[in-house]
Amino acid sequence: MKKSLLHRIRCRFGVSFPKTAMVLNYYRKIHRFPNLANPRTLNEKIQWLKLHGDNRAIAMLADKYAVRKYVRDRGLGDMLVPLCGKWDSVAGLRAAWPGLEAPFVLKANNSCQTVLVVKDKEAADLDAVCSTLQEWLSDRTFWGLFVEPHYKYIGPCIIAERYLGPSLTDYKIWCFSGVPQCIFTCSSRTEDSLEIDCFDLDWNEHPERLVFSEHYRRPSSVLPRPEGLQQMLQAAARLSEGFPQVRVDMYWVDGKAWFGEMTFTSNGGCMPYFTEEYLLELGALCSLT
Repeated sequence: MKKSLLHRIRCRFGVSFPKTAMVLNYYRKIHRFPNLANPRTLNEKIQWLKLHGDNRAIAMLADKYAVRKYVRDRGLGDMLVPLCGKWDSVAGLRAAWPGLEAPFVLKANNSCQTVLVVKDKEAADLDAVCSTLQEWLSDRTFWGLFVEPHYKYIGPCIIAERYLGPSLTDYKIWCFSGVPQCIFTCSSRTEDSLEIDCFDLDWNEHPERLVFSEHYRRPSSVLPRPEGLQQMLQAAARLSEGFPQVRVDMYWVDGKAWFGEMTFTSNGGCMPYFTEEYLLELGALCSLT
C-alpha cells in the first residue's frame, strides 16, 4: 500500500529536522513538550537517548536479521524462530519463491510493522507481495516518522521466518541495564485495537499502571501465567545487559519460548498506555550516565 502524502512529508521533515520533529510529535501524542534538559519519565528518556545515545550500536539489535547473531552469541539460539530465507532484493525472493514451504512470515528487517503472512502460496499474489516488499526496502526515510535514528544505519533485506500461528500473545519484557522490571502483554489484536495488560515478575496483574482506551482495551479475563515465564525473563536479562532501557519481546507457543525482537524506542517514545506515575517509576530506573 502506498504511503499517504502526509506520511511521506512527516518522514522527510523528521529526517531534515529531527529534533524539531521529535518535539512536535511528542506534543501531538502526549499533549505537552518533553523535558529534554531534565528528562524524568521513560518517554522523555527515550527521546533523550534518540538524540544522545549510541544509535549505531543499537542498530544491529533493531535489525530483525542481524539480531539473530546477537541472540546466538548469548547462547539463546534455540529461541530463534526458524529462518526460511534471507534476500537482499525482491528479485532474490522471487527466484526462491518456488522452493519456499508455506506457511511463513515475510519481514523487512529495517523498520517496524512491516510483516506479511503467507499461509497459502497458491492464493498469494506474488507480484503484489513483491511490490509491497520493494516499497518497504526502498523507504529510507521511514526513521524520520517518529525520529528513530538507529533505523537509518540498517542495511535493508527481506527475511522469511516460520509462521508460529494466529492470535499470538506478545510478552514484552521491559529491562533496565540487564534487569527485567515488568511484563507488558498484547493479545487479541485486530486492525483497530488490542488487549493490553501489565504484570510484575511474579505474574501479579497491575492494571492500575495502564491507561485503557478504545484502542488499548483491558482483557475480559487475566492471561494465565506462561509456563516458560522464568526462561523468558532470564533470556531478556541476558540480552538486555549493558543497555539503559530496552523492551525484549517474546512469545510462548506450544510449550516453547521464542524470541521476537528488541525494541529501543517503543511507540517512538510516546507511549500512551502507561500512566504518568508508572512512566516516572520506569524512568527512574533508566540511567543516562
